[in-house]
Amino acid sequence: MGYRKLTIRRMKPVTREGAKILNDLDSLRRRMKNWLTKVDDIETDSRVLAAMLKAKAARPAPADLELTEGG
Repeated sequence: MGYRKLTIRRMKPVTREGAKILNDLDSLRRRMKNWLTKVDDIETDSRVLAAMLKAKAARPAPADLELTEGG
């Protein structure tokens, strides 16, 4: 958990900078964790879609739905 604003104000300048960096790193870690969850969901969806398209391409088209020239 990050440092609170009041705690940071009471610190010496060098320590304050270190605490701010730690807060930024903690925030970045949380954002990356959320981002990785979204990327994982997108990857799963793309794999499912690819499998569906591959299965659809492997099935032959029904004879009554084939397009013919001239109407």
